[in-house]
Amino acid sequence: MQITLRRLGPIEVLRLGRKIVRDFHRYELAGYHYAERSIFAGRSMALEIAAAGRPCGYLVHELPDPDGLLRVAYLATEPRVRGHGVGQAVLRKLGADYPYAAIYFEVEDPAAAKSRAEAELMLRRIGFYDRCGFSLLSFRLTAGPWQLLVMTDTPEAEPLIRRRYAASWGKRTVRAWDGQF
Repeated sequence: MQITLRRLGPIEVLRLGRKIVRDFHRYELAGYHYAERSIFAGRSMALEIAAAGRPCGYLVHELPDPDGLLRVAYLATEPRVRGHGVGQAVLRKLGADYPYAAIYFEVEDPAAAKSRAEAELMLRRIGFYDRCGFSLLSFRLTAGPWQLLVMTDTPEAEPLIRRRYAASWGKRTVRAWDGQF
């Protein structure tokens, strides 16, 4: 399946907030407003994902920082293309576009799930990223409504990623994690 990425224009970036609420937890809208400011400041990109010429999702990511860290804020595909390699192709393309960057992102912690079904969904997401070559790091993020784990394609970048979170979110939000859900 042919995958293409197209940079979203300003109006499309503003409208993307509705899809964020649809595809993620409602509290993610606050995070999207932060991402939106970063997009308009030129530090992040919002991209439409198309498969076989039809729009089917979106990717929002920061540009690599001076340490070579690239944070993925949002990756979502429509149900009709899930299981067809679209998400995996997008992550491969992102790695090819930024070969010297350590790509990382947060995933919801299954230990904080409110139901068994929610925990299973979170574990499936982690499994997907694991199959794409990403590894869980040894710390957990706890801030406000967020209970998150971090995954990266470059595990040796963990000290840099950990320091970035401690500087941004505060040292108390970055806690050791024993790898247990």
